[in-house]
Amino acid sequence: MKRIGSILLTAAVVLSACGSGDDDVTVADAWARASAPTQTTGAVYFDLTVSDDDTLVGASVPASVATRAEVHEVVMVDDSMDMSGDMSMDMSDDMDDMDDMDDMDMGDGQMRMQELPDGLALTGGETVSFEPGSYHVMLPELVDPLDVGEEFELTLQFENADDVTVTVEVAETAP
Repeated sequence: MKRIGSILLTAAVVLSACGSGDDDVTVADAWARASAPTQTTGAVYFDLTVSDDDTLVGASVPASVATRAEVHEVVMVDDSMDMSGDMSMDMSDDMDDMDDMDDMDMGDGQMRMQELPDGLALTGGETVSFEPGSYHVMLPELVDPLDVGEEFELTLQFENADDVTVTVEVAETAP
């Protein structure tokens, strides 16, 4: 009987060290803004929490939604940066026209969206909000417009944790 107890204790320790994958990452309130009929770019927003330090290294959506998904951030543009050839838009329209989001005019300064090719470092236990004007998953080359009420799957890839797939609801505003 002692031997069975010892085996069970060892198995429990090994399994707890491995982690379950699902408990390592929490994604809440995943949504995408509805797009205009001619709009070719979309974005996905959500709250992301990891239990241990990790890196969000990528994302994907079905080919029926967009050609690819990219992890992006919005940053202030340094005045010394060359902005030639970039498009600008006024953020007062609440980012309705996602096609022109390479650079965004924030009134007093310029904001620029950029892909995070090395991923986004995440601190265990802290929630990172992916929201308009901040981090987001960009969907370049939408296959069809995103219509209110539609849903699609988004898969997030991490350096250490297992991939996580969530259902994204298309809406006019955040849930």
